Amino acid sequence: MKYKIFTPLIILLFSLTIFSCSTIEYLGETYTPSPSIEIFYDTKLVKKPYKIIGRMSELTLWVDKVKDEMIKKAKTVGGDGVIFTDLTEDSNGVIIKAEVFRYL
Repeated sequence: MKYKIFTPLIILLFSLTIFSCSTIEYLGETYTPSPSIEIFYDTKLVKKPYKIIGRMSELTLWVDKVKDEMIKKAKTVGGDGVIFTDLTEDSNGVIIKAEVFRYL
């Protein structure tokens, strides 16, 4: 009988562990890491010419944490900036999409 109490708790802790791990999917080119990066939410706000070097996506329950992780990832792959392009609710959480770019 005492194990019936622990089973839901173990399932909850396991689920939180899986969803708290960052599994950002990145598809694109890689350059020397960038020390700083610009953040945009609309392509029209980027005033200099640029090229998209990659795209990222993540399914999450914690939007702010993933935003920070995507910014770190964009720095790691050598982007000059990141444009957050989409935020979609899913039955499993929120899907965040972004594009990484370099200035020309």
